[in-house]
Amino acid sequence: MVKTEAFVIGTIKYGDSSLIVNLFTEALGYRSYLIKGILTSKKGKLKKSYFQPLSHLSIEVSDKKPDRLGYIRECNLMTSALQQESDPIKGPLLLFLCEVLASVLKEESERNAPLFAYLRTTMHWLESLDRIGNFHIKFLIDLTKFVGFYPNTTLIEAAYFDLESGCYSSTLPRGKNIQGEILTLFNQFLGTNFEASLNIKLTKSLRSQILHTILTYYTFHLQGFKQPKSLDVLHEIFELF
Repeated sequence: MVKTEAFVIGTIKYGDSSLIVNLFTEALGYRSYLIKGILTSKKGKLKKSYFQPLSHLSIEVSDKKPDRLGYIRECNLMTSALQQESDPIKGPLLLFLCEVLASVLKEESERNAPLFAYLRTTMHWLESLDRIGNFHIKFLIDLTKFVGFYPNTTLIEAAYFDLESGCYSSTLPRGKNIQGEILTLFNQFLGTNFEASLNIKLTKSLRSQILHTILTYYTFHLQGFKQPKSLDVLHEIFELF
């Protein structure tokens, strides 16, 4: 058995009463666990409420191979960025982040301490935020540091950023690129910390454009990455609030 911290990345209903839970663990990387009877049992140690998107857990688990379903022996909720199930903004935001992380972490079957520390820091900070602002944009940009495709900023003053190569260019790239106002904003996010990024002024249209740009960047650098299904819901939420 292994004791470790973990973040909930997703759940899948298994049969009528069980769940398969996908976790990113500090000790083992990305793993999946079968929790039998959790949807119907009222006396079990494991509660369904523990497994909300990106909840931070302390667990004791079986040390199975990454391609095998393990089991959870003990589980305690440490913190949750979603303090209220009815939170109209954080709920959709966390679902969106989980979709992205599921694509990013599926190859992380080994311990990645820096990436886990990044999730711990950012999720705890999100828990304390009263306004979301540009959190998800900064989160996605900085996440690339830990999975190998952070933008090469050597020529950051150049007029273009080539999404496929991940490099700046003084000449117009043949493929997908960003330039002009979107590039200026992209550079602002690269050059600031999380707290300052909340104060970058964006219209709803510009926020949508830069988010789509970053997701396009992910498609070039992560095999099999797909646009999150929750993206449209996220856009609707930002239209309302």
